[in-house]
Amino acid sequence: MSAFGIVWMLILFGAGARGTSCKTNWTVELNEPTVFDNLTILDKKDGVLYAPNEYIKREVENSTKYWGCLCDIKTCIRKCCPLGENLEMIPKKNKCVPRLGNGTDFMVNVTDMKTQHSYFVNRSSHFRWIYGFGKKWFFLDPENNPDDVYYINAVNGKLTTPHFGDQSYGIHEFCVDYFNQTNKYKVLLWNAESDTDDSRKVTSILYPVLMIISLPPLLITFTVYTVIVELRNLHGYCLLSYVASLFFFYVSFVMGHTGIDWLPTGACYFVDLLFISAFSFHYSKIRAITGTEEEKDKKKFIYYSLYCWGCAAVLLIAAVVFEFAPGIPEGFVKPGIAIDRCWFKDKKADFCFCYAPASILMISNIIMFILTAFNLMKMNREMRVMEKAGASSNERRRNKSMMYMKLMTMMGINWALEVTSWGVGGKDHWWYFIDVFNCLQGWFVFFIFVYAGKPRELAMRKFFPRMRRTSYVMKNSKQGVNTLPFFGIYFNMKQGGQ
Repeated sequence: MSAFGIVWMLILFGAGARGTSCKTNWTVELNEPTVFDNLTILDKKDGVLYAPNEYIKREVENSTKYWGCLCDIKTCIRKCCPLGENLEMIPKKNKCVPRLGNGTDFMVNVTDMKTQHSYFVNRSSHFRWIYGFGKKWFFLDPENNPDDVYYINAVNGKLTTPHFGDQSYGIHEFCVDYFNQTNKYKVLLWNAESDTDDSRKVTSILYPVLMIISLPPLLITFTVYTVIVELRNLHGYCLLSYVASLFFFYVSFVMGHTGIDWLPTGACYFVDLLFISAFSFHYSKIRAITGTEEEKDKKKFIYYSLYCWGCAAVLLIAAVVFEFAPGIPEGFVKPGIAIDRCWFKDKKADFCFCYAPASILMISNIIMFILTAFNLMKMNREMRVMEKAGASSNERRRNKSMMYMKLMTMMGINWALEVTSWGVGGKDHWWYFIDVFNCLQGWFVFFIFVYAGKPRELAMRKFFPRMRRTSYVMKNSKQGVNTLPFFGIYFNMKQGGQ
């Protein structure tokens, strides 16, 4: 599994070097680009030269398109409407209409915050315009309301309101323009966070934090099943594959959603590979316990790996082909990974390249879950018969099978609800529990596969040889062995702890 993953990672990180995200998440399409031998691009229309890491390259409808990270290299100020258009006031909303009269080039009043000197600027070597306005806006009208006094910083283009605690607003929170009715210069201000649903605002912080919390137990689980020889069986190999996929998926997700935008496009495709492979390995790690000890574990593990990694790889290849291959008919959905985040660009792409294949895998897994459940029930009945006959040594195997039965139910229902939540939609807070559960899978995996039963015993013996479980020490205490309790773990004090 690791070799396969490393090969894919090298291939994908090497691909798409021109697909990095912009630091400011603001791009402008370059309609008249000139590409030089050193991979820099000159936008003839705007006169801006972009370095190789300052633009995004995409194959769109059999042609190459470029988007420049304009606000990474220039100070941007947002104009509410495109050039040649002004705002027109309509009750409860605004709209952009053609500018009345000839007029002059659009100009903005900026202030040197050190000298408090204000002056008008147009599009120059320092400033560039971007366009659009948000929702739930309100006017700043300093002529009629002194509290609305504002300044636009001549250096960074941010808007400051002295009467509101000198709070600064970026280009995603205000825009400036003229109004046709008054031909006066106005500022529209809005809370950028109000443009995003409150639930999304919460989850953008909560989910990465929960995934970070899940990383330590996943790392512990991986270490235990790697180091302890007794756990290196078919089930252990499948669990290691699942844990590794989930661990790197969590890491990649957190990096892609916490402002770390130096990841190349190939890395974002690798995130999708990890997501689907982790989904697939849910089945394999459960199915692995139904075989006998004599079966060829290595051969079966290869089959499970081909199923899990193969499904993910097919999806990944399809996404790459639809994104980059020439000749894709117009109207076909493209994944659009890493255009503005390390995930698919919209809900259609989500469905085609994530939730649709995940649903197919889920149905396949549910069928295999049901078959596995019947096998487990049959096994338990046979064990009960053997126990009545005196074969009590099968008690541990029966308990183990029940543990995996619970895990199968928990994971199967969880993934089914995950796909359902996407398809049904509705307010995000209805599905918080499922999403939180998914983010904390590391802890559930740790408690089920390490903390409970034999793995904990083996881990304690391997890493903490002087420690004994409470039940063992309590038994020895009755025989005169001195013990010292410490956080529920008893240290054997006889003969210096030996």
